[in-house]
Amino acid sequence: MSLLLLTTLMNPAQACGGFFCDQGQPVIQNAERVVFAIDEQAQEVEAHVQIFYQGDAEDFAWIVPIPSEPVIFESTQALFDTLAIQTLPTFSMRTVDEGNCREPMNVAIGGSKEASMAFDSATSTTGSVTVVGEQEVGPYDTVTLKAQSTDALLTWLLDNDYDIPAELEPLLEPYVSEDAHFLALKLQSDRSAGDIAPIAFRYPGDRASLPIQLTSVAAAPDTRLEIYVFADARATPESYLHVQLNDAAIDWWSNGSNYNDLISRAADEAGGHAFATDFSGNPDAFRGLVESQAQFSDPDASDAAIDDAERLFSAFGHLTRMTSSLDAAEMTVDPVFVQNADLSPQRVSVSRSADLVYECTGGKRRSKAIRRLELESGLSLLLPSEQWMAEFGYSEYEFLEDFHDINALQIEETEATLAAAVMVDHLPELKTRADAHNEWVRSLMNGCGGCSASSPAPVGGLLLGLGALVGLRRRQR
Repeated sequence: MSLLLLTTLMNPAQACGGFFCDQGQPVIQNAERVVFAIDEQAQEVEAHVQIFYQGDAEDFAWIVPIPSEPVIFESTQALFDTLAIQTLPTFSMRTVDEGNCREPMNVAIGGSKEASMAFDSATSTTGSVTVVGEQEVGPYDTVTLKAQSTDALLTWLLDNDYDIPAELEPLLEPYVSEDAHFLALKLQSDRSAGDIAPIAFRYPGDRASLPIQLTSVAAAPDTRLEIYVFADARATPESYLHVQLNDAAIDWWSNGSNYNDLISRAADEAGGHAFATDFSGNPDAFRGLVESQAQFSDPDASDAAIDDAERLFSAFGHLTRMTSSLDAAEMTVDPVFVQNADLSPQRVSVSRSADLVYECTGGKRRSKAIRRLELESGLSLLLPSEQWMAEFGYSEYEFLEDFHDINALQIEETEATLAAAVMVDHLPELKTRADAHNEWVRSLMNGCGGCSASSPAPVGGLLLGLGALVGLRRRQR
């Protein structure tokens, strides 16, 4: 069995694609993670790509079309792990007493050197395929090719033990027509599959693009896309839309455990082509962490690979992490990423928070106090007392389900310049819902003090026919 990871790195810069093995049978991918660096002054793009493979070392192969002879160097898994850990959004809910609550607080709420990168200047030609150069990079033997036709390229690859499915021909044709180079990787003869490591490329460009159309042939449902961009300003999608998430749909009581699902649904609301921003800010605070992380995730990484990864954190003033997910049917457009100094805000914190305020004026017991969930979006949502919720068998997240049908608070169009253009804004609608919801909750609790009085139907019908619904729910448990 041989494996092909078809990755395109054309201009705009592109990385990652589809896996194939055993004469084209797909190896299902459920995630893509790529680190880009856009140097606008030098008009240069760098891409660090993870390579995932299971199988025998002698069967491994990786093919990537690129616009010209690249600078190729080792990367390190420690770079990806450092970025994933440091930029992972966190969710916390603070409890706040308003007034003098008469019960204690429930705390449970709570790469290589440049000299070795240069291609050998010697070239050789076999038929209509030219071998431009060969070199060793990390654990790989690499060869760079140019082809006059797609058929000639496929023939050369097959003759040299790259098991390429014929179905790839229409996908490769545009790159052959554009006079692209093709880089082919194999593991060196003394290496094992465990030596497979990320690899990096540097080449001319000012945009970074992920050729997701190639992934569609072997993509799992809701394939997760995790993109990191080092630049001088916040990065944003150009060919895809951008979504601001509805923080009222976050499960704050489970520390945002539904965050990834929320992104998937928000992207679907934007037509399947959208990214959310997880983090945007200065990467300087992460300097030195790649080297320390390498002890755990990549102890065999070379000093050069670690130095090249560390360089990103000091060479660029901004780091952006964006996330999306796509089904195969949605992989019809390649996402392109650019930097935009006009976007506001430039910084997006990984720390997301909400306040749960206990309205204890008049010295109420905390368990009988109405509560108010205050969100960063400006939404304020009332919840009945803890006693009421316990008696009727509802969780707080469940009680607010009328605010969960909207996942994208805003859907925006972004580009390399100018502020984001808001195409859809659900915040006014959610605020109107919140006003009616809050009026109903106060009516529900007025004079009740947490008792189980019969109640009117709330906004949106969440507890319509409260007694019947509660009875039904208890029978289903």
